[in-house]
Amino acid sequence: MFIIKKAILIIGYGVMTKGIIKNLLQSDRYDIFLYSRHLEYSESVSLIKEEELGSKLACVDIVITCFRDSNELSNFINDKLAFATFAHQTTVVDFTTLKISDVKKYKECVEARGACFVEAPVTGSKLGSESGNLSIFLYMEKEKVKAKKEVMQVLELISKNIYIFEKSTEPTRFKLLYNAWGAYILYSLKLFNPRKYGFSSTSLELAKKIVCSDGWMSLVCDAKLDQMDRQDFDDIHFKIDYMVKDLEYANTSVFHRRLREINYLVEEYKNALHHNAGRDFTAIGREYDE
Repeated sequence: MFIIKKAILIIGYGVMTKGIIKNLLQSDRYDIFLYSRHLEYSESVSLIKEEELGSKLACVDIVITCFRDSNELSNFINDKLAFATFAHQTTVVDFTTLKISDVKKYKECVEARGACFVEAPVTGSKLGSESGNLSIFLYMEKEKVKAKKEVMQVLELISKNIYIFEKSTEPTRFKLLYNAWGAYILYSLKLFNPRKYGFSSTSLELAKKIVCSDGWMSLVCDAKLDQMDRQDFDDIHFKIDYMVKDLEYANTSVFHRRLREINYLVEEYKNALHHNAGRDFTAIGREYDE
């Protein structure tokens, strides 16, 4: 049976989009194109040059964006979308964790140029991206998105859970809350790590076994305590740079800088970033020689 492939253009190449591309390529339903300012060669997908981006936006079915931060989004809007026209019924799916105000601005810009906008911040970091087990927080206006079935098929290829929210910006608001909550739990490993409280070596192993397998904290301890104990922050699943960015967005968009606990948490992660830029966010638990 002959299959008419849908064209997908991915904007940006990093840890998340690398895994997303890998999983999309497992389907024969799509032609994948990639625009990256830094990648010069790819065996798996067709790279789009700077001068080709406008014409490609005008003919693809789905555009996937995943920006580093709000500044990168603003540059894309001002430098690329300002001169672009989307194909009829193109759908733009954005996986970025942004400020709520930026989601509104991006949505308005996309729709003003004739495309449909789908808000879909993702979580799951490096492992979830590579394995196709991301969790997606989703909102799309079904009456506007003509290709909603096609969009859902794409999302199902890269995720294990899709959570559909009722209103625009709610996925982003929840993602910011979700990340801040996780950052606070991770910070608690630094505070309550049994290594710091005088257990014998044998008892310390027992304590680690307990916190990693028993009790409410077991999931996060099992996932991150060993890496924190090894002080190995070069095994990057989620950069501490991005965690600081997400915390600052959450503090502005969700908490409105009113919670002293969040203000303090932001400062602790910013201090950790000062010594660990580009490293994994477990660097919040870095120990320093006194």
